[in-house]
Amino acid sequence: MHGIPARRAEASSAAGLGAVICAAVGPGVHADFDEAVTEMVRPGEIFLPSQTHHHRYQRLEAVYRDVRSHTDAIYRRTYDLFG
Repeated sequence: MHGIPARRAEASSAAGLGAVICAAVGPGVHADFDEAVTEMVRPGEIFLPSQTHHHRYQRLEAVYRDVRSHTDAIYRRTYDLFG
């Protein structure tokens, strides 16, 4: 959406990897999250932006930016029904 390259982590389970990173920082196996990520996350495939898609996403962003002004009132009205 922002026209910049994105990189996927090599791990197939990002949630599991995040949990392991937290578990390593807690008891001090790694000093902090930056260190744990550097040591434990292996970079994977890089995705380059498509200019065609980027321009479309820019146009869609203007629509999405305004969505909450339409949906928040509905959510408030239905809160008692759905909790």
